[in-house]
Amino acid sequence: MKLVIFGIGNFYKKKIKELYDICPSAEIVAFIDNKAYGMKMDEIDILNPLCIKELTFDYILLMSISENAMEKQLVEMGICLNKILTWQKFLKLNGYGKAQIVGKKDLKKTKQVGIITCPMGYNGGSIAAMSLALALKKIGYGVSIITEEIDNKLVEEISLSIEVIIYPNISILGSEEIEFLKDYNYIWINTAQMANYAYKIGAIKPTIWWIHEGEKDFIEKGYRQIDWRVNKDKLKVKVFAVSNIAKEEYNKVYNKQSVSILPVGIPNTMKEGNFSKNKKIVFAVIGSIVKIKAQDVFLNAADLINNNGYDVEYWLIGKKFTDNEYNCVVEKLINNVRGVRLLGELSRSELNLMYKDIDVLVCPSFVESLSLTTIEAMMNNIPVIVSDATGISEYIKSGKEGFVFKNGDTKDLAEKMQWLIDNPSERGEMGTRARKLYENQFSLDVFANNVAHIMEGM
Repeated sequence: MKLVIFGIGNFYKKKIKELYDICPSAEIVAFIDNKAYGMKMDEIDILNPLCIKELTFDYILLMSISENAMEKQLVEMGICLNKILTWQKFLKLNGYGKAQIVGKKDLKKTKQVGIITCPMGYNGGSIAAMSLALALKKIGYGVSIITEEIDNKLVEEISLSIEVIIYPNISILGSEEIEFLKDYNYIWINTAQMANYAYKIGAIKPTIWWIHEGEKDFIEKGYRQIDWRVNKDKLKVKVFAVSNIAKEEYNKVYNKQSVSILPVGIPNTMKEGNFSKNKKIVFAVIGSIVKIKAQDVFLNAADLINNNGYDVEYWLIGKKFTDNEYNCVVEKLINNVRGVRLLGELSRSELNLMYKDIDVLVCPSFVESLSLTTIEAMMNNIPVIVSDATGISEYIKSGKEGFVFKNGDTKDLAEKMQWLIDNPSERGEMGTRARKLYENQFSLDVFANNVAHIMEGM
């Protein structure tokens, strides 16, 4: 199979070994790229897309998340659609990517719901999909989570209670994939990046689209993937956002369509007597080490703190990206600030156990549509300090469940942290009030009731 590869970025680098595993006879005759033409990749020429008609090939393989824009560009150049493959179509052509079912569906339920979500790992969107599935089960629906790929450990945890369908080809949304969805009465589309699913499936089936992202870039990325050939007059899509921040960013891209608020709720995983209060005080930030999570703000604040004789530690829990320049900034601070511990990414069960040793959860993010880790901390009777750029800050009264600090203001954050060090008795009372806020706003029962109202209106 002679291939022209369109795209030379991270997608290609991540998939190239798998490409040859799937199709050992594949031969890359050239790369094309809109910016890097004139250079080489793996000793093969990178050409301007305008040169494509001079090449002999079987297919053009699109290896980028911008595949819709690439396909449109090629079609406008006169390339036949049947010569253009997305990664999923490449899998399907070679007999890969069929649905793999893990866990059991409750076939006794008369109404079935499919939750289609982006590739699943230990992140907020994935955890929200899991909570949604539990909420739908709680109110009497049969539920499946459908995803292109999923972390192996996570699928083991989820499939004990929820059917998971790993379906690499689902994004093709051709006749075979649409037929696969026919037995579901309703479809939930999870996250803004799944926009194309909402529009394609929403034209044929009652669909709820749940937006989590608070960053305009992510919402625009989903918008660019939409196949606008769908009949918008037939759309049966209701849109919900997890917070006002997510709603406002969505409206900037989608021109103020009707959007309602649906905050996530999570099951209570706290066990009585879960807390081991040590002499030391632990402040923790949970999330991947990326600039938007503002771990540097947290560590710079820690550097300003007077421990006043207390043993204070500052924990970073989350995945580290070695090729990320921001990691260099964080690593330098880790080496210079006393008491910092980098714990890496934890599984759900490991994280649930870790909460017992955390005294204060800090969410310093520059943008965060809600913050699941803050909700989990409150569930565990832990006071919180959050940036005013987070959706969760709307619910927290400074001085009651914790504190809200000015986004990016290291000194303001340090003052809040210092107060909690200096007032240990107040920490316990704040934690109790934080737990109450979880029960009233973010418990699975409250979430299930909210979801039930939505389903009644479909």
